[in-house]
Amino acid sequence: MIRVSKKIREMESSPTLEISALAAELKAAGHSVVAFAAGQPDFGTPGHICDAAFQAVRDGFTGYTATAGLPELRSAVAEVYSERLGLALTPSNVVVTVGAKNALGVFFQASLDPGDEVVVPAPYWVSYPTMVRSASARPVIVECPADAGYLLSADALAGSVTPRTRAVIVNSPSNPTGSVYSRDEMSALVDRALELGIAVLSDEIYEDLLFDGAGHVSPLSLHPDRLDDFAVVTGVSKTYAMTGWRIGWLIGSPELVKAMAKIVGQTTSGPATFAQKAAVAALKGDRGFLDGWIEQYRARRDVMIEGISRIEGMSPHVPRGAFYLWVDASPLLERLLPDGSPVGSSKALARYFLEEEHVATVPGSAFGAEGHLRLSFATAMQDVEEGVARLARAVERLAAP
Repeated sequence: MIRVSKKIREMESSPTLEISALAAELKAAGHSVVAFAAGQPDFGTPGHICDAAFQAVRDGFTGYTATAGLPELRSAVAEVYSERLGLALTPSNVVVTVGAKNALGVFFQASLDPGDEVVVPAPYWVSYPTMVRSASARPVIVECPADAGYLLSADALAGSVTPRTRAVIVNSPSNPTGSVYSRDEMSALVDRALELGIAVLSDEIYEDLLFDGAGHVSPLSLHPDRLDDFAVVTGVSKTYAMTGWRIGWLIGSPELVKAMAKIVGQTTSGPATFAQKAAVAALKGDRGFLDGWIEQYRARRDVMIEGISRIEGMSPHVPRGAFYLWVDASPLLERLLPDGSPVGSSKALARYFLEEEHVATVPGSAFGAEGHLRLSFATAMQDVEEGVARLARAVERLAAP
């Protein structure tokens, strides 16, 4: 009999995917579901990118590529990010993976030994701690409070470091909070990390989705002469509405890239060839569509903030990037459900909203912050308005303790 390993038995499922699956079941049963859970653009992949994939298939680009990725794509990434980051990258600095999530997981496998530690600022993206543990290392969770903008400070980083610390994760714009580090904030944090001898892993998948004049600052751009101390992960999923294409990459030292390519060669063998061709078209093609998308995200954000702010017991944090609204709903945990039992947890609150009003949200406990909810506004305006109205009705039915 095949036995599931202890490591996998103890691994938590992705809460975001779990909620999305429950919402899909309700929808399949004929219910009208408002999905605020999945971090997925509701726009279609731009036509010129799709055309590039179709043409690649017609031209016979359907076989394996080099393990580290299609040379044409690695060159395109090196060219685009050399300009963005202010340094001279070559294809040897790029490894292409099955989405940015895969790049993160492979990075941890390639760079960590058993017992190593990684500083993970909370609220964090749901998969960071699990990925670190899967590499037999230990995530060190550091809470970043609301009054600090949910950002990790240099002093908080220094206070969490031990002789086993190998890296700190930086995610700006952030999932789930939408917080964005200013240049001064990022510089202070990165400088302290380098002083402490800690590598910086920068998850920049939301790098192009910014509001209210916020600017994206990549940690590597602050120290372009110290590539060995940095790893940058990003991809095409969010900027180009290509979540299902599964194309991401890591930018780092040639040594790190070779190590990661070794893992790719023994696991996935890399992404689909035609999808990599499409990613080349994304990087090299016109991005005129993006301004319109960002304006729509911003408009939806503002409507969602206004509506949620009117609901007693729910306080939204104003995001300056990504497409999530981070909501403090801790006062609602003290309320009573229709059966008379206390809400008690953000997971129970999210389930209540889904079952009672068919609105899918993600509980804050999944991000290391109990009492909060994450709502995605990467959905149509009419869904934003309807979903907020449903949440208001559901909250009204929660009784005082």
